[in-house]
Amino acid sequence: MFISYRDLETEQAKSLDYKIQTAVNATKTALSVCRHRPAIAFSGGKDSTVLWHLIWTYFPEWRDRIVIIYGNTGVEYPECVSFSRWLAKEWGGEFVEAR
Repeated sequence: MFISYRDLETEQAKSLDYKIQTAVNATKTALSVCRHRPAIAFSGGKDSTVLWHLIWTYFPEWRDRIVIIYGNTGVEYPECVSFSRWLAKEWGGEFVEAR
């Protein structure tokens, strides 16, 4: 998808509710066309945490079907590693820490 800088500025100026609904709709579309078990590449950073939260909040029926994959390369911030491991325990779904 291509978006011009001007269009990006327009999108960024829209309300948080609009942005959340747009993300929810995009996630719903992605899940609806998924023919296999979906997975999230999880870094423990803000973007993957928001995606996890959207799925957890808006698509609870997918919680047990999605695999969360955390790629621990050894250079991540210790806080992200700790947060990812904490989330894995709290989540209770399938969480894979790949090294």
